[in-house]
Amino acid sequence: MSPDLKLPVELSKQAKAHWQVMSTAHRKSAFALRASARQFINTHGVDHVAFVCFTIPGKAPTIREATSKFNSLATNCLNTNKRTDTPLVGPWIRVTERGDKNDRVHFHMLIATKDDIRTGTDFEAFKKGDYRSANPELRKLWKFFRDNATNYGFGRVHSVPVKSDSEACSAYLAKYISAHINKRRLDDKGARLLAYSKGVAASSSRFSFQSPGSDVSRKKLMHLATGLGFTAENYPAKFQMHFGKKWMYHLGPIIKTITLPVYETVLHLAKDFPDMDIPDEYKWTCREFSRDDFPRLHRESLRNALHRASLFYNSRLYRRYLREEGEAPKQLRRSQVQEGRGVAPPEELFTIEGPVWPD
Repeated sequence: MSPDLKLPVELSKQAKAHWQVMSTAHRKSAFALRASARQFINTHGVDHVAFVCFTIPGKAPTIREATSKFNSLATNCLNTNKRTDTPLVGPWIRVTERGDKNDRVHFHMLIATKDDIRTGTDFEAFKKGDYRSANPELRKLWKFFRDNATNYGFGRVHSVPVKSDSEACSAYLAKYISAHINKRRLDDKGARLLAYSKGVAASSSRFSFQSPGSDVSRKKLMHLATGLGFTAENYPAKFQMHFGKKWMYHLGPIIKTITLPVYETVLHLAKDFPDMDIPDEYKWTCREFSRDDFPRLHRESLRNALHRASLFYNSRLYRRYLREEGEAPKQLRRSQVQEGRGVAPPEELFTIEGPVWPD
C-alpha cells in the first residue's frame, strides 16, 4: 500500500476498527514499557535523561521506512562506540507514533546524557517558547541533534529534560502506544512500535494478565486441548505440531466460541454473556454461577469447536499434500481456513468428537 493511501470513506467503522483497536499484545507492550522507563530514569537519574521527539519532514513515510532512517541514526550517532563528541551515554528507549495532522511518523524517546541537563530549567517558560533558562549541557544536546539529525532524513528534533518523576514520565511515554493505535493506517499493521538499546528492557511482554477474561480463555483452551486428547504437559507442543507455529492465531476465534459449564463469578460470566440478567443473590459476590442449560451449551459449543479444528487440520494436511505433489495451492483467507472452505481433504482424519491422529 502506498504511504499516502487514505482510508476510503465507504469502509465501515467495523472494518476500520480491525487495525485500530488496542489489542492485548499492545496492552502488554505498554505495561512492559512503563516498567522499563521507570527503571531507566531511576538508574540514570532524572537530571541525566532527555525526552526527545524526532519528526520526519515532507511526505509521510511508512513506519518501516522511518524505522530504517532511525536505525542509521542510532548506529552512527546514538551508539557512543562510534564517536567521542556525543553528549549521550548510549542507552535509549523509543516509541513510534503516527501524528494527527499530516500522518507523519514521530519517534518519542528517552535518552541518557553524560551531564546534568535539567538543573536551572524553567519548564513554564519552555511552554511559552522562552528557552533562556536552558543550561549549557542542554544546549550542547540541541546542537548535537541539530548538526546530525538532518543527515539521516529527520527534520525537527525537540529535546527537553524530564519534568517530573519516573512514574509520571513512564505513564506519559506509554500513552503514545494507544495514541498510535487510534490513528494508525492499514500499512502500519505489524510494524514494531517499541525499541530498546541493548540491556535497557526491564520487562518482556511474554506474560499473561490475571483477569476474569484471561481465566475464561485459559479454561476454554483447557477444554479444547482435553477434547483433542492433549495433556497439560504436552499441549503447547501438540498444538504447534498439528496446527502450526501460529496455532493460537488461527484457533483463537474457535476457542472463543466455547462456553463453560460453570463460571467462577459473574465477572467471568459477563465475558461470554454480557447481557444476561443476573439474580440479585449473585451480584457483588464471588459465588460460582451456572444454569441448567449451561452444560448442554458447553457440550454443543465444544463439539462444534472440535469439528472446526478438525477441518482446519485437514486443510493443512491437504495443502501439505499439494506442496509435495508440486502444485501451488491458493492462499486461503483466515476465515476460510478456520471453516474448512476452499479445500477438499483427501480423507477424513477426525471423528466429530475429536481427532484420530495419523501414525
